[in-house]
Amino acid sequence: FIHIFYLWLGKLGGLFNLSPITIYFLVRVILGFIFLLVSFKFISFFLKDKRAQIIAFVIFITSTSFPKIIFFGGRIDFWPYLFWWTEMDPLLRATFIPHFLFGHIGLITCLLFLLKIFKSFKLRYFFYVIIIGFIVGFAHPPSLGMIYYILISYLAILFLISIKSRVSSMTTPLILSILFITFT
Repeated sequence: FIHIFYLWLGKLGGLFNLSPITIYFLVRVILGFIFLLVSFKFISFFLKDKRAQIIAFVIFITSTSFPKIIFFGGRIDFWPYLFWWTEMDPLLRATFIPHFLFGHIGLITCLLFLLKIFKSFKLRYFFYVIIIGFIVGFAHPPSLGMIYYILISYLAILFLISIKSRVSSMTTPLILSILFITFT
């Protein structure tokens, strides 16, 4: 199995006469930096105060799961949950596997455009989501799946809110529960 994203990287490296190892690590650094920039932009969409943005960004960069206390070799150790999953490590998250980083960048960018659609009702952002989603779907399909999940869930909630007057208050939580169980 050859991932198409790495074929694209190989072609890019060939244009600049770079070895596969060099292009791999160079793309990790570049995509890690872009991931951090896009993540800060996402945070700044919700928080307008610069100080709050910086605090939220620092928390975003350094956060991981609550530590698990393990008794190992007669002593107490603190290990993170899923310690074997590199993405859970706060320092390695920004320099992760290139196609994962590309997928995360695409996911956050699509979410930003979707938020702009719902805020301004400008459909040109929807065109951007389609193009970015198409490209991201080739490089990292789970990110595209998350975009679909979020969009479908949001539209379902909007639909349920719009018919709230016709749906009893007891069935709305039931329908929401069924939707979330279905899409998870």
